[in-house]
Amino acid sequence: MRIGLISDTHIPVAAPRLWPEIVDALRGVDLIMHAGDLMVPEVCDEAIREQGLEAIDLPSLEVKSLEPVVVKATVPLKPRVELGDYGQVRVPREEVGVPEERVEAVLDDLRHRYATWEPVDRPVEKGDLVRADVAATVEEKTILEEEDAEFQITEGEVLEIPDVLMELVGAKEGEVREFSRLLPESHPRPSLAGRPCLFRFAIKAVKEEQLPALDDGFAREVGEGFPTLAALRERTVQDLKAQAQEEAEAAYREQAMEALLSQATVEFPPVLLEREVDRLLRERVGYEDLEGYLRRLGRSEEDLREELKPLALQRVSRSLVVNKLAVATFSL
Repeated sequence: MRIGLISDTHIPVAAPRLWPEIVDALRGVDLIMHAGDLMVPEVCDEAIREQGLEAIDLPSLEVKSLEPVVVKATVPLKPRVELGDYGQVRVPREEVGVPEERVEAVLDDLRHRYATWEPVDRPVEKGDLVRADVAATVEEKTILEEEDAEFQITEGEVLEIPDVLMELVGAKEGEVREFSRLLPESHPRPSLAGRPCLFRFAIKAVKEEQLPALDDGFAREVGEGFPTLAALRERTVQDLKAQAQEEAEAAYREQAMEALLSQATVEFPPVLLEREVDRLLRERVGYEDLEGYLRRLGRSEEDLREELKPLALQRVSRSLVVNKLAVATFSL
């Protein structure tokens, strides 16, 4: 796809008949511009019509001279979209299948969801469920403290630090483990970023996962209940196939769009790009205050807007091409 930005067109605006009197009375660019905002639209519209332009927004005005009064109007022009030979676009559909390993993975996940946890008299292993009193301090200041916390030993994060819980592998019930780790520089609390953090875990219990057998009895316990394991497996296959069909349809539409875009030519004024950046910025910030959001990220608004421009460019281009295709299809 060829994408370009249309340069805003500059047109001279003839001074309305009363402007000389306004200039004499107001004697200032700001006041003249205020008066111009009230008087220029009609004159500007006439200039746009005379030059055969298609504007999509109000022009921005700039006073070039006061004696005589000369105003430059910058006009954002209507986008130009050429679809090319879109009627020849062909995208093959892929056949949808459900691999047996996906079925087995779903059934295995169900077993984990219906598993029980039984106490064991052995050291902690990866995947165990541990109950412990947990504390974390930075320079003798407690930032985390919880009694009888229960958690699974995984490679997840604690206080933004990955793999902390793996430090407990090999510990026994009744044991206390202490170790220090550096908090990341990207920690959401700047006062803690990069600081050494002392962790303390007092192990109270260790439990092991007990998976149910994959049989008819298990099938009767799952969801609304299935009479046999074969019935559960059949429903699993049906659900996975429906999901695969949805994913394949989404992929097909995306491929069709990419094929259409690959031969399209799109040009639009910068104002559309900036509006989309504004929209993306609002989505990113949400209900948070913009200044607070930027301060939390340690970034400037200009940097964030530059980061959002590629996505904004993609969204505007796609929207214009889809609208053009809809008009072309409807007119057939």
